[in-house]
Amino acid sequence: MDEADLGRPRSRRRRNDSEVNWDKEMTLVSYKHNFVYLKTRKTAGTSTEMFLQAYCVPPGKKVTEYQPHPIVSEYGIAGRRRVSETLKWYQKPRHLWQVRNGTHNWYPHMAASKVKAGLDPEFWGQSLKISSVRNPFKRMISAYYWSLKQRNGAQTNRDDVIDGFRRKILSRKIQNDHAIVFLDGEFVPDVLIRQEHLADDLNALVDRLGLDPSLAHLPVTKKTNSSSADQRPSTAEFYDEETADIVRDRFSWVFEHANYSLEVPH
Repeated sequence: MDEADLGRPRSRRRRNDSEVNWDKEMTLVSYKHNFVYLKTRKTAGTSTEMFLQAYCVPPGKKVTEYQPHPIVSEYGIAGRRRVSETLKWYQKPRHLWQVRNGTHNWYPHMAASKVKAGLDPEFWGQSLKISSVRNPFKRMISAYYWSLKQRNGAQTNRDDVIDGFRRKILSRKIQNDHAIVFLDGEFVPDVLIRQEHLADDLNALVDRLGLDPSLAHLPVTKKTNSSSADQRPSTAEFYDEETADIVRDRFSWVFEHANYSLEVPH
């Protein structure tokens, strides 16, 4: 059976089959190098995931941005990636239902509790937990443009862009990834990869784990084209004091653990 097949991998680090369904509850894991990657949103997570995947799969296994099936082997686990973006509009409601009800083969941005549930307790306890962060003020702008692209609704008028963004923040319907990085009230990641210092932080991680640098390749993925950079308002223009305070509150864990400034960048 090929590694991409959804078989139950044989490893002493895995729980008994009766305890967990290995086909459904997995994320990026390296058994050989003892790390787990917890993927957050709009933080260059896909680029980081693809960079680290080479250390989680059999040698020579090609790493691609679109990955329709999990790769499960004695080296580790690399789950599905960007599958939902290839679905037709009428397929997405069922796909979302499957994800939310745990009937789908792995999904991105899994909560730490679900990742832990799928791993042997000893391995989880001694593995290095890695996650990604980004300045929350800029992250929310990136997320807004991405949502526009997903809806095929590019906005070009600056006032409309700013107004739509502020209304989104004021709705407080913001995913802050708290469940991805916290477990039982405790902050899980041992290492945070900063989007603003992506290459440097990943190279430092390679050194820390003693990884083979020849396997490392940092891709550029999922660029938004809803508005060119020179046409966009500045970061400061997007925010007023009320919306800035909401972001400070919702992403307090990022400001605290990654030491970002509470001031809105210009």
